[in-house]
Amino acid sequence: MRPIILFMSIVFILFGCSSKGYDTLQEAVQSKWDYPIQVLNQDEENQVVVYLDKYEDDFQYVVGLYQFDNNRYSYNHEPSEGHGSSAGRGYPIFVKPVQFEGVKPILYGAVVTEEHVATNFVIHYTNGQSQEISAKNNTIITEYPSFITQDIHQYFGEMDNVIAYDENGEVIASWR
Repeated sequence: MRPIILFMSIVFILFGCSSKGYDTLQEAVQSKWDYPIQVLNQDEENQVVVYLDKYEDDFQYVVGLYQFDNNRYSYNHEPSEGHGSSAGRGYPIFVKPVQFEGVKPILYGAVVTEEHVATNFVIHYTNGQSQEISAKNNTIITEYPSFITQDIHQYFGEMDNVIAYDENGEVIASWR
């Protein structure tokens, strides 16, 4: 009888350990909030996620780190950063640098619109370089460019403009 109990205990422990986390990234991020959020974009290589945190009339785009182990997602919202925005106040488009411990610096951004779908963003820099990034759900995540200063606190001094385009190449929004 003892070998059966021991075997069942081991199976239970192994099954319990392997079931930590969630089947989807949406479920993992949602588990941290009492109101609905929406995962918009993710960088699978760096395990970075951008989601929309919308509470009543206020909303912000949040970037954070997730983990994907044993085909399960988990999310800890402590190392995250948000940028509030709305079509009625502030810029309808933004790009921000962010640095999380253990991950290369990244840029994330969004264009705030319900009328258009952005297919790409183009960021122009004061040194004449530009960076084109494919958009998903009107958001972007990309690695920080190597051709500008590596001090992310100086990023806005080197960015000249950011433009979001739709599938027809029409400008949806511009920072300048």
